[in-house]
Formats: sequence, structure tokens, C-alpha cells
Amino acid sequence: MEINFKSNDKKEAYTWVGKTLGKFYYFSESKKNKGIIKSYVINMTGYSSGNVGKLIAKKKQLGVLRLGERTQNTFATFYTNENIALLAKEKISEYFLERALAEAFAQFPFGIIIFHSDNGSEYINKTVSRLLKQAYIEQTKSRSRHSNDNALVEGKNASTLRKQLGHAHIPQKFAPLINTFCVEHLNPFLNFYRPCAFATEKIGNQGKVRKRYQASDYAVPIDRLLTINNIQDYLKKGVTIEGLKKQKLAKSHLAVAEEVSEANLSTPLFCKIGVWITHFI
Repeated sequence: MEINFKSNDKKEAYTWVGKTLGKFYYFSESKKNKGIIKSYVINMTGYSSGNVGKLIAKKKQLGVLRLGERTQNTFATFYTNENIALLAKEKISEYFLERALAEAFAQFPFGIIIFHSDNGSEYINKTVSRLLKQAYIEQTKSRSRHSNDNALVEGKNASTLRKQLGHAHIPQKFAPLINTFCVEHLNPFLNFYRPCAFATEKIGNQGKVRKRYQASDYAVPIDRLLTINNIQDYLKKGVTIEGLKKQKLAKSHLAVAEEVSEANLSTPLFCKIGVWITHFI
């Protein structure tokens, strides 16, 4: 069975678009998820991105979609039920973020006092707020149209994560495998074996702060952490300086890098993702 919408069947298409936006709670989703839902509507209806954007605006303004909007004439688009199922599974809920945050915080050897995020609804919601309050963690967020507020995490996404995971969209069903790879291989490598640059800040005569990277500014994160005075006072209960040093010296950085590379290429995770992307495209 195949489903298709034709440009001359506006009533059915408009009704479907309105129900789809409501079904996936479009207006309460994050910017990323809105893009996924919008792409789904475009593929199913054959309407242009601009026309779908106008329908979404009308839905937000009136609550319902009515005939009268002009749409671009296009060829009918055909999708099988299998295609529709793959697209529909992309919905992401804030429900899953609570567990993800708890697991992420557990990986730090020290307590977290500030959690910084962007303005996405997956971070700014009651579930995350409750979790952070329970842990006495302050939440800060970036300002709208100020991309530099998240420069550190965006830089890591480009220089580290994308090199390991690629640039293609990864479906939600692969999240457990991605998490296992990061927890067991990637995160230990980054924290205990790969050097990072820690800028030296210099204040000029006019008060402008300039950041410089000297040879002495490069260090492995765990080594930099242990240079902090009285660091033991900030470590979690049961975590010791000796234990962290022992974990670092357990393997060489080359051996761990090879393990990450081998896990990246040979594990079922990346084989499955590659098969899915090839099938979907």
C-alpha cells in the first residue's frame, strides 16, 4: 500500500497537515525536532518549504487550517508505509533527557554546580528544571542570536564528535548504542589520554581580554584537573586522586586510541547506522 497527496486535493492535505502538527506537538518541540517534522510534512505533501512554513504559521495563528492558501503545483509524492514509519520514529521527548543528564553527571569525578545549555525546549522544561534543583545545580542558557555563547560545545561537536559519528542524522533508535560507545570508549579517551588546549588570558591596557595558546597550555584534562589546589575537597565521595591517576596509567594513550578506532569501525553500532543511512537515502 502506498499513500500519496496530490496538489489538487487541498482539503485532505490541509487536514492531514493540521493533524500531524498536533500529533507531534510541533509548537512545543525544539528547533531541531521542528525541522524533522517540517521535512516530514514537505516529503509527504509535495509542498515547498515556504508553503509548509505558511501553513504552520496559519495553524499557530488560527488553531486550524482552512482552504484559501495557495500551494505550488508539484508532482505527486509516493511513500510506502515503511518510509512513513522511519520518519515518524524521529520524535524526541524531554522524557529521555532526564536519564541522559543523570548518566552524564555520574561520569564526572566532581560535583556539578552549573549546567549551561541553549534555548531548546529539550533543555528548558520542567523535567530538566526539577532534576537540576534536586541536585542543587544552577542552570544558565545562551542568548538568542548569540552563537558565541555556545562556542565551546559547538567547537567540540565539530572537532571531536562529528569526526567519530559523522554528519548524517542518526535515528533515535540508535541512542543506546551511541551512549555505550561514548561511555565505554570515547569519553575515557578524551578525559584521560587526549591533550586539550587551555588558553592563557591576558588583559590589555584597555581592558580587552586576549586568549593565547602557548606550548605549556596543552594538557590532558585529568592532569589539568589535578593541578587545582585542594582538588580532593571537590571530588565525589569514593573518588580519590590516586584512583584517577591509576585509571590514567592503566593503558597508554596509543592503545586507548586504537581501541576507540576499532570500536568505531567494527562494532554493530556503526554497521547498523551505515546500513540505515544507505537504505533511507
